[in-house]
Amino acid sequence: MPLSLARPETGADDELVAFGQLAKMTSKELLLLRYADPERDGVVIVQGAKFEVSTLNCSIEAGNDSFSVRLYSESGATKISVPASNLRSRDPKTGEPLSVQPQSQAKGSLISASGDMVTVHKVSHGKTRRHPKNIPTSCEKKGRYGFAVEFEDGATIIYSMHAIALTAAECAP
Repeated sequence: MPLSLARPETGADDELVAFGQLAKMTSKELLLLRYADPERDGVVIVQGAKFEVSTLNCSIEAGNDSFSVRLYSESGATKISVPASNLRSRDPKTGEPLSVQPQSQAKGSLISASGDMVTVHKVSHGKTRRHPKNIPTSCEKKGRYGFAVEFEDGATIIYSMHAIALTAAECAP
């Protein structure tokens, strides 16, 4: 019988304490995940109107070089066209702009940091406006977190709804 289901009278005190600590930590993290900061994650302001991030819908527009982002609120909805290059130049988790790091990274690289994770993205600098790397080939919703976007260069990036909403708010006319 597994230790987590049995309560041996002797010899398992350390293990039982560890299971208790694990249960407390897990319940705390689940509570934080469920009730995250609503001012940061729940609402985005576009042209003075508040829209719920959780209702965001994202799809590829005809022409394949931009996204159609729809945001909804109790009083209405808005549709914003977001160029794929704008989304690709953002941190997938936070939506913050990525910055070029010329000295610490190879030329033509972008670096982003989210918590403990650092991601390096290669950037091609061409003379044409439409780079193959910025052409999305698919956009699929991933639960309540965000959307997985696959680009023509083979990169698949999962963007949080928060990151997409912030990018859309900055692209709004």
